Amino acid sequence: MNAIMIKLGNILYRWRGVIGFCAFWLVWFFSQPVWQRIWVALPFTLIGLILRFWAVGYLDKESRDKELKVQTLVSAGPYRFIRNPIYLGNFFLTLSVLLAFNLKFYFFIVILILFGVYYGLIIKAEEDFLIRKFKEKYLFYYQTTGAVLPKYFFKSTYGKINQRYNLRNAIREFQTVGIMFLIYWAVYLKSFILASES
Repeated sequence: MNAIMIKLGNILYRWRGVIGFCAFWLVWFFSQPVWQRIWVALPFTLIGLILRFWAVGYLDKESRDKELKVQTLVSAGPYRFIRNPIYLGNFFLTLSVLLAFNLKFYFFIVILILFGVYYGLIIKAEEDFLIRKFKEKYLFYYQTTGAVLPKYFFKSTYGKINQRYNLRNAIREFQTVGIMFLIYWAVYLKSFILASES
C-alpha cells in the first residue's frame, strides 16, 4: 500500500501543472461568482503568495522539474519550521480561488478534501525520495519539524542554518502572481456573463 501511494505521488508530482490547469476549468464551470467576493478571497491570496515567495528563495531551479531532484536539504527560512511551506501557500491560494468563485458548499468541501489527498500523496513521494537521498540527516529534520504546521510556534526547532535567501530565484514566483491575476480576471468575466444573462 505504501509503495502504491509513493508511486501515485510521483505521478501526481510529474503532472501537477496539467492537473492544476484541468482543476481550474472544472471549478470555473461549476462556479457562480460575484465579483465582490474577490475582496473576501484576496487576503488568502496574499498569504499564499507571501509564503511561496519566502520559500522559493531557498530552492534551486531543480525544484520546478517534473521529476524529484534536489542536491541539498533545504532547512532555512520557512523550512526551519515546516517541511512543506510551498504546499501550505498553495492551500491558501486554492482556498482564495474557491472563495472567489463562490462554489456551492458541498463542492467547496469536496475540492478541499481532494486537495488534501493530492498533496498528501505528493508529500509521501517526496519524503520517500529525501529519506533515501539524505538518510539520517533528513530523518532528524523530519522529527524536528511539522509537515505544514510548526511543532513549536515562533521557535525554530532545527538549529542554526547557513543557507541564504536567493532573490533571483524568488523572482520566478512572479509567474504565480500572474496566474492569480488571470484567475481573478476569469472570476470577474464569469460574474459579468452571469449578471448579463439574469
